[in-house]
Amino acid sequence: MVDEIKEEQTPQSFHGGDALVRALHAEGVDHVFGIPGGEFLPFLEALDRWGVSNGMHYVNVRNETAAAHMADAYARVTGKPAVCCGTVGPGFANLIPGIVTAAWDNIPMVVIHPQQGPKFDDQHRFQGGLDQLGMLRQIVKYQKHESNPNRVVVTVQKAFKELTAGRPRPVQLEFREDAMWGAVEDYGMRILKPSQYRAIAPPAGNPETIKVACDLLMKAQKPLIVSGGGVLASNSWDALRKLSLGHRIPCITTDMGTGTMSSNHETFIGTTISAGGAQKAARECDFVLLLGTKLGFDMAYGKAPIWNADARAVQVDIDPFMIGKNRPVDLGILGDAGVVLGQLNEELERRGAKDLSAPAWLPALKKERELAIQTLKAKFESTKTPIEPHRLIADLTTFMNPDDVLCVDGGDIAVLVMNDIDFLKHREPRTVLRSSALGMLGTCIPYAIGAKLGKPGKRVFSITGDGSFLFHVQELDTAIKYCLPFVIVIADNCKWGMIANREKSDFKKRDPFCVDLCSNYVSIAKGFGCYAERVEDPAQIKPALQRAVDSELPAVLQVPIKFVTPPGTTILQSFGNLKF
Repeated sequence: MVDEIKEEQTPQSFHGGDALVRALHAEGVDHVFGIPGGEFLPFLEALDRWGVSNGMHYVNVRNETAAAHMADAYARVTGKPAVCCGTVGPGFANLIPGIVTAAWDNIPMVVIHPQQGPKFDDQHRFQGGLDQLGMLRQIVKYQKHESNPNRVVVTVQKAFKELTAGRPRPVQLEFREDAMWGAVEDYGMRILKPSQYRAIAPPAGNPETIKVACDLLMKAQKPLIVSGGGVLASNSWDALRKLSLGHRIPCITTDMGTGTMSSNHETFIGTTISAGGAQKAARECDFVLLLGTKLGFDMAYGKAPIWNADARAVQVDIDPFMIGKNRPVDLGILGDAGVVLGQLNEELERRGAKDLSAPAWLPALKKERELAIQTLKAKFESTKTPIEPHRLIADLTTFMNPDDVLCVDGGDIAVLVMNDIDFLKHREPRTVLRSSALGMLGTCIPYAIGAKLGKPGKRVFSITGDGSFLFHVQELDTAIKYCLPFVIVIADNCKWGMIANREKSDFKKRDPFCVDLCSNYVSIAKGFGCYAERVEDPAQIKPALQRAVDSELPAVLQVPIKFVTPPGTTILQSFGNLKF
């Protein structure tokens, strides 16, 4: 029932750092991203001495923010949490932007950092005095300060109990120097199996609410499914597809639900509310099943006039505070999206339900989607220079395999990519990574590193704006050091594009102020030892991508593009007129 720690060390030489490594290993953690620090060297030493030989890996990065982004990306592609860590004070502070990015997208992550010994409290010690728990109190799901080396294992177990229950978000563990360096007694070495201290099976929905949901669904003529991050987090895309395809219910996905259904499925309409067909579906549906989505910005908050205010709504979420938050619902079902999908499928099968949409409903939406794709056909095939952004996206997404990983970074280019993401080729689940809720810039390189470590057998690509590329360019050195091949495509319009577009539309400025950018990204990338080239001819996009892949190095392609206003900008700006 309990694993005893046995090895060549005496109990007196087994420290809190050793206990931390063993407890993380028991929970299946195999990657730790960070920069070392003196206050938690026992943890890093134990990783080197015991963790590495037992399947754990420490990734030594160049900036702590990037470490958090890497742990975030690793969790997105694998579905399992990784660890990011930084030393006390500035190291911890650098972690924060990456932690916020993960938290806002409901990504599981374990944040570990030290705190100086209590005798130095309020003594103005170097790098001391930061209230590190207070700084993350409104961001993380759970936080714990520990100073007793005998309670390190229990502290990790409590953190994972919180991490795996309900809506996933980062958890924060702060360890005093005493906890890391102090000797662990026999009772502090005992590690329980996860099933002994937390629930393993996810929660089901109340059976009576399942029946009511099916009643509402079977009465609808124009039903619609919205698949969000909860479907991805529960790995339940097969159950989603059974419901949608088996009963001909149209489905759209949120940013975070990308790939749970895609263009290879007959009932798929689009990704996000700006996709062709999705707006018609939202305006005209008479019933909507919301699966693991909080109805945020990318879904126009579920509000009229973009959404039909009279449509009946059933919302399924593992977090009770998300139900009815942005739109009133007719029924809320508290439970894991995957388990509830299974319950809905079983109940509909018991009732002998078949097609649940009016005959003309799905074809009308598919026609709208096809029209949106055809409208962009000329841009997908454009031979003009500077390169049309839609041409770049079309060539990249058709060059990729559906199960290759695509990291999406930047402002306008990210909007363009998500608009076109599955127009020409479908995407598989857990293959599109984007800071969806926060829109954090600079994720392209650290996300690529985390994704490649999480899925070493898959090709990894990133597309980014020229502004966001340089945020963490130093992590190209990390990629070279760990021999991690991936391809970064810089959509270079020499501008902070979103700001330039706003200045043009809001202030009618012909020459936007303070937005110009211009750098030789090829030379910068080559300086790190990467493969790099500049691509100016549209006909050379795919050959350049192949050369980048064949290099088996971290690769950077600088692609000058035409400055444009993304097609979804108008609807996104209209959200400001919605009534709250």
